Amino acid sequence: MPLDPLLFNVAVMLFSLLLVFWAADVLVVGITRYATKLKLATAFSGVFIVGLASSTPEMIAALAGLAANDSGVFFGTLLGANLSMLALITGIVAVVRGTTTLELGSIGKPVWLVVASLLLPLAFLIDGR
Repeated sequence: MPLDPLLFNVAVMLFSLLLVFWAADVLVVGITRYATKLKLATAFSGVFIVGLASSTPEMIAALAGLAANDSGVFFGTLLGANLSMLALITGIVAVVRGTTTLELGSIGKPVWLVVASLLLPLAFLIDGR
């Protein structure tokens, strides 16, 4: 008697879900122990895990676009991820603090370099390729 495909797929999905939970637990415990050995704050391990987890999908999408020789997907993923993260962080700061003020003198050169590097790929669109 053949195995029902639906039952098989549900079993594989449940097993995969359990495997992901186990791997996440091992990752968190390992990074926390390593941070403790290096005498870092445990909050550092949490920030590292969140940063890694939020950046991995964009990195995989950008590498897939690069492997497919599609520079539009590559640059779109990188620019979209960076700009959305910048907007999200600014929005969260505004909600938590209640207000944000930005003075032109407080920006300095590093921020202008970041903005210029974010806009640089747009210059590549000028040639139309």
